[in-house]
Amino acid sequence: MNLLTYYSTDDSTREKLYLLFEKVFGIEAGILEDFYASGFWNPDYTPYTFFDGDKAVANVSMFAMPLLIEGKRIKGAGIQSVMTDPEYRGRGLMKQLFQLMLTDLDKQAQVAFLYTDKPDLYTPFGFRVIQEHYFTAASSTVAVKKERPFRKLNFFDENDVEVLRNLFETREPTSHLFFPLSYESSFYLNMYNPYFHEKLYYCEELETVIVAEINGEALKLYDIISRKRLELNKIVQRIPETFSEIELYFQPDLLGCLDLEAKPFTSNNKLMVRGDFSMELAGGSFKLPLTAEF
Repeated sequence: MNLLTYYSTDDSTREKLYLLFEKVFGIEAGILEDFYASGFWNPDYTPYTFFDGDKAVANVSMFAMPLLIEGKRIKGAGIQSVMTDPEYRGRGLMKQLFQLMLTDLDKQAQVAFLYTDKPDLYTPFGFRVIQEHYFTAASSTVAVKKERPFRKLNFFDENDVEVLRNLFETREPTSHLFFPLSYESSFYLNMYNPYFHEKLYYCEELETVIVAEINGEALKLYDIISRKRLELNKIVQRIPETFSEIELYFQPDLLGCLDLEAKPFTSNNKLMVRGDFSMELAGGSFKLPLTAEF
Protein backbone atom coordinates (compact mmCIF):
# COMPACT_ATOMS: atom_id res chain seq x y z
CA MET A 1 0.00 0.00 0.00
CA ASN A 2 1.11 3.55 -0.79
CA LEU A 3 -0.26 6.49 1.18
CA LEU A 4 -0.83 9.67 -0.84
CA THR A 5 -2.22 12.98 0.38
CA TYR A 6 -2.44 16.64 -0.68
CA TYR A 7 -2.72 15.55 -4.31
CA SER A 8 -6.14 16.85 -5.39
CA THR A 9 -4.61 19.25 -7.94
CA ASP A 10 -2.81 16.34 -9.63
CA ASP A 11 -5.23 15.35 -12.39
CA SER A 12 -4.03 11.79 -13.01
CA THR A 13 -4.00 10.85 -9.30
CA ARG A 14 -7.24 12.61 -8.44
CA GLU A 15 -9.08 10.90 -11.29
CA LYS A 16 -8.12 7.49 -9.86
CA LEU A 17 -10.05 8.47 -6.73
CA TYR A 18 -13.20 9.00 -8.82
CA LEU A 19 -13.38 5.27 -9.44
CA LEU A 20 -13.54 4.60 -5.69
CA PHE A 21 -16.39 7.13 -5.36
CA GLU A 22 -18.25 5.30 -8.10
CA LYS A 23 -17.68 1.85 -6.59
CA VAL A 24 -18.58 2.77 -3.00
CA PHE A 25 -21.13 5.59 -3.32
CA GLY A 26 -22.40 5.13 -6.87
CA ILE A 27 -21.34 8.67 -7.86
CA GLU A 28 -20.49 8.43 -11.52
CA ALA A 29 -16.92 9.39 -12.42
CA GLY A 30 -18.33 11.60 -15.20
CA ILE A 31 -20.12 13.77 -12.62
CA LEU A 32 -16.89 14.30 -10.69
CA GLU A 33 -15.02 15.06 -13.91
CA ASP A 34 -17.58 17.73 -14.78
CA PHE A 35 -17.55 19.00 -11.19
CA TYR A 36 -13.80 19.59 -11.36
CA ALA A 37 -13.80 20.97 -14.93
CA SER A 38 -16.53 23.46 -13.94
CA GLY A 39 -14.32 24.88 -11.19
CA PHE A 40 -16.53 23.58 -8.36
CA TRP A 41 -13.86 21.46 -6.69
CA ASN A 42 -12.95 22.79 -3.25
CA PRO A 43 -9.28 23.89 -3.30
CA ASP A 44 -9.10 23.03 0.41
CA TYR A 45 -10.21 19.42 -0.19
CA THR A 46 -7.42 17.21 1.17
CA PRO A 47 -7.61 13.45 0.55
CA TYR A 48 -5.72 10.82 2.52
CA THR A 49 -5.70 7.74 0.31
CA PHE A 50 -4.22 4.26 0.31
CA PHE A 51 -3.36 3.06 -3.19
CA ASP A 52 -2.70 -0.53 -4.14
CA GLY A 53 -0.62 0.08 -7.24
CA ASP A 54 -2.67 2.54 -9.30
CA LYS A 55 -5.94 1.63 -7.57
CA ALA A 56 -7.38 3.84 -4.82
CA VAL A 57 -8.69 1.43 -2.18
CA ALA A 58 -9.38 3.52 0.94
CA ASN A 59 -9.83 7.22 1.55
CA VAL A 60 -10.66 9.90 4.13
CA SER A 61 -10.78 13.59 3.20
CA MET A 62 -11.00 16.87 5.07
CA PHE A 63 -11.62 20.46 4.00
CA ALA A 64 -11.64 23.88 5.64
CA MET A 65 -15.09 25.02 6.78
CA PRO A 66 -14.82 28.46 8.41
CA LEU A 67 -17.85 29.29 10.53
CA LEU A 68 -19.54 32.29 12.07
CA ILE A 69 -20.68 31.22 15.54
CA GLU A 70 -22.27 33.73 17.90
CA GLY A 71 -20.71 36.54 15.89
CA LYS A 72 -17.17 35.14 15.99
CA ARG A 73 -15.22 33.59 13.13
CA ILE A 74 -14.22 30.02 14.00
CA LYS A 75 -11.78 27.71 12.22
CA GLY A 76 -13.87 24.69 11.34
CA ALA A 77 -13.34 21.63 9.17
CA GLY A 78 -15.50 19.08 7.43
CA ILE A 79 -14.71 15.39 6.98
CA GLN A 80 -16.12 13.50 4.02
CA SER A 81 -15.38 10.84 1.38
CA VAL A 82 -14.82 8.14 4.02
CA MET A 83 -14.76 5.03 1.85
CA THR A 84 -13.05 1.68 1.51
CA ASP A 85 -13.21 -0.69 -1.44
CA PRO A 86 -15.33 -3.67 -0.28
CA GLU A 87 -12.48 -6.02 -1.23
CA TYR A 88 -10.15 -4.25 1.23
CA ARG A 89 -12.42 -3.88 4.24
CA GLY A 90 -11.55 -5.42 7.60
CA ARG A 91 -7.88 -4.46 7.38
CA GLY A 92 -8.03 -1.33 9.54
CA LEU A 93 -7.26 1.00 6.61
CA MET A 94 -9.91 3.57 7.51
CA LYS A 95 -8.70 3.69 11.12
CA GLN A 96 -5.13 4.36 10.01
CA LEU A 97 -6.20 7.12 7.61
CA PHE A 98 -8.45 8.73 10.20
CA GLN A 99 -5.69 8.88 12.79
CA LEU A 100 -3.29 10.44 10.29
CA MET A 101 -5.85 12.99 9.15
CA LEU A 102 -6.92 13.98 12.68
CA THR A 103 -3.29 14.70 13.59
CA ASP A 104 -3.23 17.35 10.85
CA LEU A 105 -6.80 18.52 11.39
CA ASP A 106 -6.34 19.27 15.09
CA LYS A 107 -3.53 21.70 14.20
CA GLN A 108 -5.77 23.57 11.75
CA ALA A 109 -9.31 23.63 13.16
CA GLN A 110 -11.09 24.26 16.45
CA VAL A 111 -14.08 22.10 15.59
CA ALA A 112 -14.77 19.40 12.99
CA PHE A 113 -18.00 18.00 11.55
CA LEU A 114 -19.06 14.95 9.59
CA TYR A 115 -22.31 13.32 8.47
CA THR A 116 -22.86 9.59 8.81
CA ASP A 117 -25.52 6.93 9.13
CA LYS A 118 -23.09 4.87 11.25
CA PRO A 119 -22.20 7.06 14.27
CA ASP A 120 -20.63 4.17 16.19
CA LEU A 121 -17.74 4.15 13.71
CA TYR A 122 -16.66 7.64 14.72
CA THR A 123 -17.22 7.85 18.47
CA PRO A 124 -13.80 6.19 19.10
CA PHE A 125 -12.24 9.21 17.35
CA GLY A 126 -13.88 11.70 19.72
CA PHE A 127 -16.97 12.54 17.63
CA ARG A 128 -20.44 12.83 19.13
CA VAL A 129 -23.89 13.17 17.58
CA ILE A 130 -25.54 16.59 17.86
CA GLN A 131 -29.19 17.37 17.21
CA GLU A 132 -29.99 19.77 14.39
CA HIS A 133 -33.24 21.75 14.21
CA TYR A 134 -35.28 23.36 11.48
CA PHE A 135 -37.46 26.41 12.04
CA THR A 136 -41.13 27.06 11.32
CA ALA A 137 -43.33 30.14 11.13
CA ALA A 138 -46.95 30.67 10.15
CA SER A 139 -47.19 32.44 6.79
CA SER A 140 -49.47 35.03 8.40
CA THR A 141 -46.44 36.35 10.30
CA VAL A 142 -44.99 37.67 7.02
CA ALA A 143 -46.38 39.69 4.14
CA VAL A 144 -49.28 38.63 1.92
CA LYS A 145 -48.67 41.06 -0.95
CA LYS A 146 -47.36 39.25 -4.05
CA GLU A 147 -44.80 40.77 -6.41
CA ARG A 148 -42.96 39.64 -9.56
CA PRO A 149 -42.01 36.02 -8.86
CA PHE A 150 -38.70 34.20 -8.85
CA ARG A 151 -37.72 32.51 -12.11
CA LYS A 152 -36.45 28.97 -12.44
CA LEU A 153 -32.65 28.78 -12.53
CA ASN A 154 -30.92 26.16 -14.66
CA PHE A 155 -27.87 24.78 -12.87
CA PHE A 156 -26.56 23.34 -16.15
CA ASP A 157 -26.68 26.69 -17.96
CA GLU A 158 -23.38 28.61 -17.87
CA ASN A 159 -25.06 32.01 -17.51
CA ASP A 160 -27.21 30.84 -14.61
CA VAL A 161 -24.21 29.25 -12.90
CA GLU A 162 -22.39 32.57 -13.23
CA VAL A 163 -25.27 34.18 -11.33
CA LEU A 164 -24.68 31.71 -8.51
CA ARG A 165 -20.92 32.26 -8.49
CA ASN A 166 -21.33 36.03 -8.26
CA LEU A 167 -23.84 35.81 -5.44
CA PHE A 168 -21.70 33.43 -3.40
CA GLU A 169 -18.77 35.86 -3.67
CA THR A 170 -20.75 38.72 -2.11
CA ARG A 171 -23.53 37.00 -0.15
CA GLU A 172 -24.86 38.21 3.17
CA PRO A 173 -25.17 35.71 6.06
CA THR A 174 -28.65 34.67 7.16
CA SER A 175 -27.41 34.32 10.75
CA HIS A 176 -24.82 35.60 13.17
CA LEU A 177 -25.47 32.68 15.53
CA PHE A 178 -24.41 29.86 13.20
CA PHE A 179 -23.40 30.26 9.58
CA PRO A 180 -20.90 28.41 7.35
CA LEU A 181 -18.85 31.10 5.63
CA SER A 182 -17.71 28.96 2.70
CA TYR A 183 -19.70 25.98 1.46
CA GLU A 184 -20.01 26.66 -2.27
CA SER A 185 -18.36 23.39 -3.25
CA SER A 186 -20.82 21.30 -1.22
CA PHE A 187 -23.69 23.38 -2.59
CA TYR A 188 -22.60 22.80 -6.19
CA LEU A 189 -22.14 19.07 -5.70
CA ASN A 190 -25.59 18.81 -4.14
CA MET A 191 -27.02 20.59 -7.19
CA TYR A 192 -26.15 17.60 -9.39
CA ASN A 193 -28.97 15.87 -7.52
CA PRO A 194 -32.37 16.58 -9.15
CA TYR A 195 -33.86 16.83 -5.66
CA PHE A 196 -32.04 20.15 -5.32
CA HIS A 197 -31.46 21.59 -8.79
CA GLU A 198 -35.16 21.37 -9.63
CA LYS A 199 -35.83 23.68 -6.66
CA LEU A 200 -33.43 26.45 -7.70
CA TYR A 201 -34.91 29.94 -8.30
CA TYR A 202 -33.59 33.47 -8.89
CA CYS A 203 -34.97 36.97 -8.46
CA GLU A 204 -32.90 39.60 -10.24
CA GLU A 205 -34.58 42.53 -8.45
CA LEU A 206 -33.66 41.06 -5.07
CA GLU A 207 -30.29 39.72 -6.27
CA THR A 208 -31.24 36.50 -4.53
CA VAL A 209 -31.26 32.77 -5.25
CA ILE A 210 -33.42 30.43 -3.20
CA VAL A 211 -33.67 26.65 -3.04
CA ALA A 212 -37.32 26.03 -2.23
CA GLU A 213 -40.48 24.06 -2.87
CA ILE A 214 -44.15 24.03 -1.90
CA ASN A 215 -45.06 20.77 -0.22
CA GLY A 216 -48.68 20.55 0.85
CA GLU A 217 -49.42 23.65 2.91
CA ALA A 218 -45.77 24.39 3.60
CA LEU A 219 -43.19 26.53 1.86
CA LYS A 220 -39.90 24.72 2.44
CA LEU A 221 -36.88 27.01 2.15
CA TYR A 222 -33.62 25.06 1.99
CA ASP A 223 -31.27 27.96 1.35
CA ILE A 224 -31.09 31.68 0.56
CA ILE A 225 -28.09 33.15 -1.26
CA SER A 226 -28.46 36.91 -1.44
CA ARG A 227 -26.23 39.92 -2.08
CA LYS A 228 -28.20 41.97 0.43
CA ARG A 229 -29.65 41.29 3.84
CA LEU A 230 -33.34 40.58 3.31
CA GLU A 231 -36.30 40.14 5.57
CA LEU A 232 -38.23 36.95 4.95
CA ASN A 233 -41.34 38.83 3.81
CA LYS A 234 -39.41 40.27 0.83
CA ILE A 235 -38.86 36.73 -0.41
CA VAL A 236 -42.35 35.45 0.37
CA GLN A 237 -43.86 38.33 -1.62
CA ARG A 238 -42.26 36.84 -4.74
CA ILE A 239 -43.72 33.34 -4.34
CA PRO A 240 -47.17 33.21 -5.97
CA GLU A 241 -48.35 29.87 -4.55
CA THR A 242 -50.42 29.73 -1.37
CA PHE A 243 -49.17 28.12 1.82
CA SER A 244 -49.94 28.36 5.51
CA GLU A 245 -46.54 27.53 7.01
CA ILE A 246 -42.91 28.29 6.27
CA GLU A 247 -40.13 25.83 7.08
CA LEU A 248 -36.53 27.03 7.12
CA TYR A 249 -33.72 24.47 6.86
CA PHE A 250 -30.88 26.82 7.83
CA GLN A 251 -30.20 29.33 10.59
CA PRO A 252 -32.57 32.30 10.00
CA ASP A 253 -32.09 34.80 12.82
CA LEU A 254 -31.19 37.71 10.47
CA LEU A 255 -34.33 37.35 8.34
CA GLY A 256 -36.48 39.56 10.57
CA CYS A 257 -39.03 36.83 11.24
CA LEU A 258 -40.56 36.65 14.71
CA ASP A 259 -42.23 33.73 16.46
CA LEU A 260 -40.02 31.06 14.95
CA GLU A 261 -40.36 27.60 16.44
CA ALA A 262 -37.40 25.22 16.44
CA LYS A 263 -38.23 21.58 15.74
CA PRO A 264 -35.87 18.56 15.78
CA PHE A 265 -34.56 17.70 12.32
CA THR A 266 -34.60 13.97 11.63
CA SER A 267 -32.50 12.21 9.02
CA ASN A 268 -30.72 8.89 8.53
CA ASN A 269 -27.49 10.88 8.31
CA LYS A 270 -26.49 12.20 11.72
CA LEU A 271 -24.33 15.28 12.20
CA MET A 272 -21.35 14.59 14.44
CA VAL A 273 -18.92 17.09 15.95
CA ARG A 274 -15.44 16.93 17.46
CA GLY A 275 -14.11 19.77 19.59
CA ASP A 276 -15.74 22.60 21.56
CA PHE A 277 -18.94 23.63 19.80
CA SER A 278 -20.47 26.61 21.61
CA MET A 279 -23.92 26.27 20.03
CA GLU A 280 -24.18 22.81 21.56
CA LEU A 281 -22.71 23.88 24.90
CA ALA A 282 -25.22 26.74 25.15
CA GLY A 283 -28.12 24.44 24.25
CA GLY A 284 -28.91 26.49 21.16
CA SER A 285 -30.95 25.28 18.21
CA PHE A 286 -29.07 25.36 14.92
CA LYS A 287 -29.06 23.95 11.38
CA LEU A 288 -26.29 23.61 8.83
CA PRO A 289 -28.01 24.53 5.52
CA LEU A 290 -29.41 21.44 3.86
CA THR A 291 -27.55 22.40 0.67
CA ALA A 292 -24.25 22.54 2.60
CA GLU A 293 -24.41 18.91 3.76
CA PHE A 294 -21.43 16.87 2.66
